[in-house]
Amino acid sequence: MSAQCSGATFEEENGIAVIQAENVNLTGAWRQQSGNGSTGNGYITWTGSQSFQTPGTGTIQYTVRINNPGTYRFKWRSRVGEGNSSTEHNDTWLRIQNVNDFYGLRGNSRVYPRGSGKSPAPEGASSNNWFKVYMNSLNWDWRTVTSDFDAHDIYFQVNSPRVITIQLSARSRNHFIDRMVVYKENQYSEAASESLSRAQTICDGSSNPPPPPPPDGGGDDNNAPTVNITNPDNGESFAAGSSVTVQLNANDSDGSIAQHQIFLNGNLVDTDGANYTPYTIQNLASGNYTIRALVTDNDGATDDATVSISVGSAPPPSGGGGDDGGDEDPPASDGAIESLTLVNTANNANIANITNGLTLDKSNLPANLSIRANTSSASIGNINFTLSGPINQSKTEGDDPYYLFGDIGVDPIGRNFPPGTYSITAQAVNGNTLSYNFTITDNGDGDGGGDNPPPPPPSGDSGVVRLVLVNAANNTEIGVLTPGIELNADDLPNSLSIRADTDPVDVGNVLFDLSGPISNTQNEGLAPYYVFGDIGVDPVGRSFPNGNYTVTANPSTGQTLSLSFSIVSGGGSTPPPADDDVTFTLIDANSNQVVRNLTSGTNISSPFDRNIRVTTTASGVESVLMVLNGAQNRTQTENLAPYALFGDNGGNYNANDFPNGSYTLTATFYAGPNASGSVIARETLSFTTSGNNTSGKTSGVLTKTIAYPNPVQGREVNLKFPIPKNNPMEYRLISSGFQVLGTGTMDAQGSDETNVSIQSLEQAPSGIYYLIITDGVITESVKIIKE
Repeated sequence: MSAQCSGATFEEENGIAVIQAENVNLTGAWRQQSGNGSTGNGYITWTGSQSFQTPGTGTIQYTVRINNPGTYRFKWRSRVGEGNSSTEHNDTWLRIQNVNDFYGLRGNSRVYPRGSGKSPAPEGASSNNWFKVYMNSLNWDWRTVTSDFDAHDIYFQVNSPRVITIQLSARSRNHFIDRMVVYKENQYSEAASESLSRAQTICDGSSNPPPPPPPDGGGDDNNAPTVNITNPDNGESFAAGSSVTVQLNANDSDGSIAQHQIFLNGNLVDTDGANYTPYTIQNLASGNYTIRALVTDNDGATDDATVSISVGSAPPPSGGGGDDGGDEDPPASDGAIESLTLVNTANNANIANITNGLTLDKSNLPANLSIRANTSSASIGNINFTLSGPINQSKTEGDDPYYLFGDIGVDPIGRNFPPGTYSITAQAVNGNTLSYNFTITDNGDGDGGGDNPPPPPPSGDSGVVRLVLVNAANNTEIGVLTPGIELNADDLPNSLSIRADTDPVDVGNVLFDLSGPISNTQNEGLAPYYVFGDIGVDPVGRSFPNGNYTVTANPSTGQTLSLSFSIVSGGGSTPPPADDDVTFTLIDANSNQVVRNLTSGTNISSPFDRNIRVTTTASGVESVLMVLNGAQNRTQTENLAPYALFGDNGGNYNANDFPNGSYTLTATFYAGPNASGSVIARETLSFTTSGNNTSGKTSGVLTKTIAYPNPVQGREVNLKFPIPKNNPMEYRLISSGFQVLGTGTMDAQGSDETNVSIQSLEQAPSGIYYLIITDGVITESVKIIKE
């Protein structure tokens, strides 16, 4: 083997490495087999005992030389090799070593393997830096994800050329693995990376690695960013009840900072994008605290800094220490905007490049659109967008891809463009400006949805029913926002968010548009709906400077709510309380006795055999809808008191074991049965649980309906429910643009599984869809990915 391979069997070439899984020294009960539609010389499979809890059994490893530093996605082509269930014999342990970072990513959510020293960890099994990695198909498929029922794709990052080690160990028996690929997503599409005609990249010395950087630090290598905590000082002491503002100095010498994160004692408490707003930790109790700042640059490289502080009578902390020095942020790297493209946000497909005088027929356009700025390099710093016309938008995007309304991960947020004339301007902060005028005409049927009829107009008061100002530091409600209200800045915490309460609780997506001294566009797909999004169930907060604001919350179904408010110093008022005299009570299901009442911020340290009862002092209640989100999810409708989250039989409460984690529970009281009629009262409780050290999902029971296989390729969708379904169910298939594509009925006939054949899904293009299912009591939304 050539010396330049440095002991590697494979190598990355031009941003991609392809590995035939059978090209390895097999150990233990690993076997190479052929046929069954595999590539190369066959595939590998574990044939011994299954190892669901302990990784490391029969470890095999692949060495890969990475020539071009950066962020890579990892995928394998695999399939279920035993039985007829797509959720059995479908996973293998994975660990990638000698990298700067190894994580799962879903939109803006990251998870890290347990044992890595980073948080949060994935749902389900993980230990000693191993991810449980699974797929769900009886056919060969490239799905490669971790975190149970919360699928995160697999990524790693390297900051300099090196040899990495990809390790596999036994978990499920007969999970067939054919080939693996690591690639840069900014250079290869998913289809290009998955091409079976692409040969494996053996490291034989035939391709030259990139030359080392010149002495002056030039070259193509990405330099990691730097960060230090300028406040508080390491070892500083504070009185109990103090609030501490975390201030940073972060820079990136060859790019820009894309994300800032703050951790308190290992828990993520604040996330900002390119621009960091100092985060305040409020009302600290006595004890020792470790504050960690983590920054990520536009190429995925990271750096962190840590300080330790003491509060109250706690002895001064030892160790820790921040970084010294640090320069001001340099300007973003030079570059240019080359063109602007109109994009279908349902499937991220290009529609047309925008030019002056471009005319488009609305009847030929999808329901939701965005505009992407195409640049000469992956990231050129900030781009300022301005759109004027029938809809108006101002947005600053800090990193590629650059979209007019922003994006979630790499998926653009879209809006409906009414007919009319538009002007779009995209200005690179350190580069050029492009500006065009274009027109959308209404020469067709005007609904933007082809042959599919638009969803029926909302009835009654469904949709967004109120906007609630929230203290994001502790997820407690401050009050309900009313039109024209003036808020006293002196009474507000530093970190705020706005939550949209809806009827029903799950209305699909809610698109927020906040304008004023700070602006933000956010598309939230699941309750609770927050203007800056949330991490798990905890809202992301920002500081609101004094000034006038307008906030609009537009749900996919039902009424939109828009209002204006202002924040002033030395005046104003307090918003009316959001409390509807609702009480949450923890119940011991073994004895049916009250444990205690719950308030936001409560931790349940003994979460076994528990239920939660909700009551209200309001009159006229006929039913209650309870929605639990977090480490466990559940929707429950109760028509008779006592109203219990997990149900009861004449006051004999059903028991539940809560997995450790964070939760929100929203209880909505209705004037009619089965969550119908007007809303009488609503309250949301935030709480945490600890003390449940059992692994995996509670008792192995599903807590929400899942579809499998997912992604789907045709019309057939299998559904697994958390409980058996005895009544016929109705369904609606809607697009991510909120158009109804099809309706129908299905009947599980007392089973917890069923199959539904949806012709409109087979005819639909690739993209994201939602299956809305109701049995007359519980309504659920199931996300479907169509390939």
